[in-house]
This record gives sequence, C-alpha cells and structure tokens, in this order.
Amino acid sequence: MTLPEKHFKATAKLARALEKDDVAHWLLNDGYYPEQYVLPPSFSVSNFKLKNKPYIRCLRDPARRNLVNISYPKTLLTSRVFGIQHPFNYHDIVYCIISDWDTIIDHLFHTDLKIFSYSFPIPVNAKESGKLSRLRSGRMIYEWVEMAEKDMVAEA
Repeated sequence: MTLPEKHFKATAKLARALEKDDVAHWLLNDGYYPEQYVLPPSFSVSNFKLKNKPYIRCLRDPARRNLVNISYPKTLLTSRVFGIQHPFNYHDIVYCIISDWDTIIDHLFHTDLKIFSYSFPIPVNAKESGKLSRLRSGRMIYEWVEMAEKDMVAEA
C-alpha cells in the first residue's frame, strides 16, 4: 500500500467518525468566511446554527444568486470589493451537505478508487478520532503539500 493510499484510508476512517452536528457547526461558524487575513476583521461568524429545514425551498429562486458587494479600503488609494452571499444561502448549502453526509462520505471514500487524494475540506483530527482539528483551510493546504513532498521522496 502506498503512502498516499494509507493517508487516504486514515482520512476516510476519521471522516466517518465525525458527528454530523460537529461538521455542520464547523461549516457554519468556521468554514463560512476565509481566514482573518483574507477578509477585513469586521467579518466574523458566531452562533450560526443549522436549522431543521432550509430557509429557501426553491433552488431556482433568483434571489438565491444575489451577492452583496462590499468595498473595503485596501490602501489609501484603492479598495477591495468583496461579493458575499446571504447567510441563508450558505446555511441551505450546509443543510444539503449534512442531510446527505453519509452518501457524500461513501462516494468520496468508496473502495473501488484507484486515485487517492491528500485533501479533505473538513479538518479531521488524527490525534482524536471523531473530533475536528482547529486548522483552517490555508494551514491544511500547507500541510498537504508538505505531506505530499515527503511521501514522494519516500516513494522514490
């Protein structure tokens, strides 16, 4: 078994051990906005809870596609424009993910795969099965790259 396959199977085991409520909480509160250095400090999420039904039932509703554009000063002469979707839209995306979580995990980690990935968008915790890590996506990317480099050297 190759190192990428071992990592992939370990990630599958950790992902299957996660509680749906913990995944929903992470997606809604930690996964909604990127890291602090990407958005202005005035953007944060707290106490965003998963409801037992979606806010908007009709996926074809054009209002779902509207973004709010917010301009934030980048320097004295330039601004950066952010397009932010309504939190209800994001909630409904998370609602769909959590509703089909087992199917998604089964599809991502099915036994017939021939290609194995280091990446998984939810920060699983290798030290504590069933728990989420405090890593943010930017840090996870650096760790995946580092792991892939080490494994390529070991496999060579």
